[in-house]
Amino acid sequence: MPIGRPGGQPGDSMRCAMSILACPADPDYVRQITAHLKRAANFRFAETFLVLDTTRRDQAEPLIAIARSMREANEIDRYVELETHLNTQIARKHFLERPRRLRDNRGIPLFGWITGMESAATEYVFHADCDILIHSKLDFSWVEEAILLMENDPSVLFVSPHPGPPSPEGIFGHDPPPIVDEHGNYRFKSFSSRRYLVNKKRFERLLPLRSMHVSWRRKLAMHLGGSSSILPWETHVDCALRSSPFFRVHLKDTRAWALHCPDHGNLWSENLSKLIAAVEAGTFPASQAGHYDLLLKDWLETIISARRPAVV
Repeated sequence: MPIGRPGGQPGDSMRCAMSILACPADPDYVRQITAHLKRAANFRFAETFLVLDTTRRDQAEPLIAIARSMREANEIDRYVELETHLNTQIARKHFLERPRRLRDNRGIPLFGWITGMESAATEYVFHADCDILIHSKLDFSWVEEAILLMENDPSVLFVSPHPGPPSPEGIFGHDPPPIVDEHGNYRFKSFSSRRYLVNKKRFERLLPLRSMHVSWRRKLAMHLGGSSSILPWETHVDCALRSSPFFRVHLKDTRAWALHCPDHGNLWSENLSKLIAAVEAGTFPASQAGHYDLLLKDWLETIISARRPAVV
C-alpha cells in the first residue's frame, strides 16, 4: 500500500519508527545527529526514540542526562535503556543458543540493535548509529521510497540511501561488488548495521540466529568465566542473510545519499555542525563522490579553508 502524502506533506504513516543507538561516547553529538537525521528523512515517523547503552552505568550518566533533556524538549518521544541483565524471552527469540554475555567480543552491546526493533510497535524501523549523515532533496523522502520498494518486492529486507554522493563511475569500496538490479538499485547479500530501514516481520524469518564465536577455545574460556567470545550481532545477521532469499538494498536514487563518519575525533566533533550544514545543502568534496566513508581531511579543507572546490 503506498504511503500517502495528504496536503502535500511528507509521508504520513504510523508504520515506521526511527531508532538511534547511542553509547557513552556519544553525548556531545547525539542531539545534533538525531535532529539532522529527522530532517533528512523528510518523513513523519510514528515515533523517534534513542536506545542508550547503559549496561555500564558508571559511564552512562552524561548520555542519560542528554536523552532526558531531548525528551523534555520534545526532540525525541522517548529513550530506552539497555537492560543490565539478559532478557531470556528476547534472547531465545533472536538466538539459537542463549548468549552468555550482554556484549560481543569487541565489548559492543549485543542487544543494542535488537532492542531498537523490539521496542518499536511499528511494522518498519529506521535505525542509525550516531555517526551517520544523510543528504536528501527537500521534496524527497528516501524512507518513503524504501517502504514502497519493500511493499513491492518481497525479496528486500533492508534498505538504505545511496552510499555516498553520486559519481559517474558508480560506487566504490564494496567487496564483493553489489548486484545492480533491473531498477538500478544496488543489492547485497551482506549486512551493515550502521543504518538501515527494516521490515520487522520479514526480519523475524531469519530468526533464531545461529550463535557464532571467535573460536571454540574462546567460547570454552567464556563458559569458564572469561571475556565474551560472541561475534558481533552484525556478523550473525550477515551470515543469516547470505543463506536467506533476502537482500540488503541501497537505493540508486541520488536525491538522497548517506555517509558514515569513521573518525569521531575532536576535529570531527568540533566541525560537525558545519559538516551537517554542508551535507544538508548537498555540498561535498569532489573526492567524496562514490565513497561511503567520510573523507574528513578533504571535507575540512573544502568547508573550512576552501582550498579545493566543492561539488553541489
